[in-house]
Amino acid sequence: MPNPIYYGIITLIISGLLIKHARVIHKRPQFQPVPSSTIINPINTIAFDLNGVVLRFSPLRALRIALSTKHKLKLLQAACRPSLIWDILKLAYRGNVVEQSIMQIKERHPDLIDLIPLALQMANAQLPIPETVQLIQDLKIAGYRVLALSNLGEQSAQILAQKYPQLFNLFDGVLVTSAQDNYLMKPHPAAFKKFLSKFQLDPKRLIFIDDKLKNISAANRYGIIGIRFINPCQCRQDLLKHVNSI
Repeated sequence: MPNPIYYGIITLIISGLLIKHARVIHKRPQFQPVPSSTIINPINTIAFDLNGVVLRFSPLRALRIALSTKHKLKLLQAACRPSLIWDILKLAYRGNVVEQSIMQIKERHPDLIDLIPLALQMANAQLPIPETVQLIQDLKIAGYRVLALSNLGEQSAQILAQKYPQLFNLFDGVLVTSAQDNYLMKPHPAAFKKFLSKFQLDPKRLIFIDDKLKNISAANRYGIIGIRFINPCQCRQDLLKHVNSI
């Protein structure tokens, strides 16, 4: 009969190998440090869109906000108003910034002005995407400059920054749209021109990540490397191909 000690030793060896293998599988691919300035046009800045890339809208959270407000009855009455629904559909078709649409609704339906803060809170019922947040943290550790370029309105960005200060503190700079610039938004060329100018960026040293192909195409026309965001894992892999190949 084999010695039990023999079986114990074999079990420990196999267990150790399995644990080691599991660690390799779950280890995230890491970014190399920012390339030396002696390299011609090294990538040193990564810019992220916010909606759909760093943050994801939560219908459940929006519903909770609606149910917890003291304006529930007025909100319900407004939702049953045909003229309001028609205006919302028209604005959605035009592809306006959400905040801009809310402000225009206020102008067309002045009796709903006290619902505007509620509408902004519901429109910005978003949750951080944990894997993208981890990706940003890894880029910061590697020494990359991380920026945000978003079609979020200024008020919306303030709401989210107050809600998630640790997330927004990860960014070295954030550019959103506002009423002051008539809600200039991607993919308009002027939005990218403003972004490059504000942060004094060299397009050849910048990667821009967005979930909309039209915004990636607009960035490409400025010589910016664009990555279409589908999911955090795919985004990390595509980023690694660019920055770790230098």
